[in-house]
Amino acid sequence: PVAAAAAHRGNADACQDDDQGEHSEIMRILCVGLGGGAVPSFLEQALPRCRVDVAELEPCVLQAATEAMGFTQSPRLRVHVGDGAAF
Repeated sequence: PVAAAAAHRGNADACQDDDQGEHSEIMRILCVGLGGGAVPSFLEQALPRCRVDVAELEPCVLQAATEAMGFTQSPRLRVHVGDGAAF
C-alpha cells in the first residue's frame, strides 16, 4: 500500500494560487511505496505546485510499474529506490 504524507503543511493550500494568481510555495509530498504508481501520478497531476518523491524499497516494483502499468517519472515526480525510513 502507498502512504502519502504532506511534508510541509498537511493541506493543499501551498499548491494553490493566491488571490493575485501567484504561487506561494511548493509543497513536497513523500509516498512510501510505489505500487502501480497511481497515487503519486494522481498527486502530481492534481496538485501542479507540488513535488512528489516516492521511496520504493524494491527495484523490481519500479520496473513492473513502468513496464506493466505505464508509470513514468517526471521532473516533479521522482522515485528513489531505497528504504523509506532512510529517505
